[in-house]
Amino acid sequence: MSQEKFSTFPDPKEVFIPLSEEQLAILEAQPV
Repeated sequence: MSQEKFSTFPDPKEVFIPLSEEQLAILEAQPV
């Protein structure tokens, strides 16, 4: 049941890594 949902969604760590990098880029691009 839960595995099916996890299969569609990528690992939380895999998402956290790219999200962190993208967030940093957005923060740098935006004036603080």
